[in-house]
Amino acid sequence: MNDYQSIWTEKPFMCPDDDDFDMMSYFMKPKTKMMKYDDMDEMCDYMYQSPHQKMVQPPYYKMFDTTKQLNQALINQVNECALTCHRMINMLVDMDCDKRRRQIRLLHDCARVCTQQTIYLVTNSMFSKQHASLCAIICETCGKECARFSDPQSQHCARICLECAKACFEYARM
Repeated sequence: MNDYQSIWTEKPFMCPDDDDFDMMSYFMKPKTKMMKYDDMDEMCDYMYQSPHQKMVQPPYYKMFDTTKQLNQALINQVNECALTCHRMINMLVDMDCDKRRRQIRLLHDCARVCTQQTIYLVTNSMFSKQHASLCAIICETCGKECARFSDPQSQHCARICLECAKACFEYARM
């Protein structure tokens, strides 16, 4: 047993309820080993425990899985989609856009969801795959709407959005 293992115990150390509780001996004893939480229910159970039952280290480490490798190609593609949608919005603001209200709304949604997806991917959030499927649906809808217009900027935006939707669908299925 190495030094690290000797410091930690296998089970959480609970504070005794007896009246002759010795505070010094409580804090001098070895603390708990961080338990692995499989789902959000266990995290919620942790939150509603009494202070004496809580472990020394909370289970929030599961929120961001740092063991996965970053998917840099997908991050770049989703980020490029967000930037393209923002550029398209800026271009359409200067034009007469009564016919393009739906396109502008979808561009805003697409830019927002892609920006958020980039954050989920960079932080390795455990919700990144579920959010990727939402991102794919919105990007696909935005790409199809942009494809209805013949100007080269809209066609370019449609191509970028549809490629992003395809990549997010593939990532969500992994």
